[in-house]
Amino acid sequence: MLEQQPNIPPEQTPVSENNTPSETVPTLSRRPPLWKRTLRWTRKVAFYLIGAWIALVFLFRLETVQTWAVSKVTHALSDALHTKVELQKFYFDYNGSLVVNGLHINDLKGDTLLYAQDLSADLDWSPLILNQIVWINTIYLSG
Repeated sequence: MLEQQPNIPPEQTPVSENNTPSETVPTLSRRPPLWKRTLRWTRKVAFYLIGAWIALVFLFRLETVQTWAVSKVTHALSDALHTKVELQKFYFDYNGSLVVNGLHINDLKGDTLLYAQDLSADLDWSPLILNQIVWINTIYLSG
């Protein structure tokens, strides 16, 4: 009759001449080099950050999110400036610019201080990450 070999875990291999399972030594696991693991981790982080940015851009284009965001922004600006501020819509462009449509700001006497049908601001976002003041590089106004 044939003898059945006992189950040997894959991480252990027999080392004796007659292949008895009593004398086993664990094998070393083969991990990729550190630079490959670091590169893999960096690619994952970059992928998730880019994906989050794209999701944020598309999320701000939804009508319900626009309505909610516009009400929050106009209320905050009105409170900060102590005057009436109106916005039709705003969103972030794919290159990181802030685009505002239908901006109307009154002065303290109630007269129109600024009206812009379309406003596009090229912002430097890096200080925002460091909790500093955001700089506006360029502003385009029309209307």
